[in-house]
Amino acid sequence: MTPERDRRRVMSCEAARARRRAESQVLTDMSQLLPLPSSLRPHLDKPSIIRLTISYLRIHTLLSGFADRQT
Repeated sequence: MTPERDRRRVMSCEAARARRRAESQVLTDMSQLLPLPSSLRPHLDKPSIIRLTISYLRIHTLLSGFADRQT
């Protein structure tokens, strides 16, 4: 490989690592906001965090709309 290709490969790997780190931090933050016992949070994987967040937002939206109609 040429030095230019090596440099691009290293830069690409570093960029991917930074994206994964940022994604992991966002998912950790999301899991902290979910109304779950703290003992469950370490056992959640990425799809579970996303799925639970979507469910929570749907329920919250539904209940907010219901509360608005009651007043």
